Amino acid sequence: MRSRLQRTRAGYAVGLSAVLVVLGCLVLASATVQAQDTASPLVTYPLPDVAAQPPIGDLDEDGINDADDRCPTLPGDLLNGCQRDLNADVRAAWRVNRYFSRLLSLTVRAPIGSRIELRCRARSEDTCRFEKKTIFRTRRRTTNLAPHFNRARTLPPGTSITVRAKQPLLRGSFDQLLTRSGRRLPRVTTRCLSEIDHIQFCY
Repeated sequence: MRSRLQRTRAGYAVGLSAVLVVLGCLVLASATVQAQDTASPLVTYPLPDVAAQPPIGDLDEDGINDADDRCPTLPGDLLNGCQRDLNADVRAAWRVNRYFSRLLSLTVRAPIGSRIELRCRARSEDTCRFEKKTIFRTRRRTTNLAPHFNRARTLPPGTSITVRAKQPLLRGSFDQLLTRSGRRLPRVTTRCLSEIDHIQFCY
């Protein structure tokens, strides 16, 4: 009886030892796998920035699909994809007689930061004293252009004064003042400028 009990206890001890050995192997294997996972670097792939990419079919990359863009080859800031007009306001005061026109004042009102080009052309080179004056960036809404003429403000008929106002993403403005004879004020022509500086009708 005692020997049978001893054999049973010995069997239980052997079985328990086997279970402990198996559990120890499982714990060791789990620790090895965790160590390998910790040692391996974590590789991440950045997702593309969809918001920074232009819509599909946006040729001018202004954020408006070509299907809804009325100006698909020209970047604009309007909802239809076109550019707004700069709408520069050129104002001049004159004193005219039968033979000459005297320029009293000449101003242009345009958004701050606009580029202004002033040109003068006449039959005689001594009339204008300059061919082109450029203000690369205006600092005020209203810019006085009369001082560029110095004292050469008495202009014969046929003298052409043009003022071009331009700014990025805006359609520029073109104004021409053409002096005339017979006590008539200069003829004023107002147009818009395309993206390649071509004179065209405003729409």
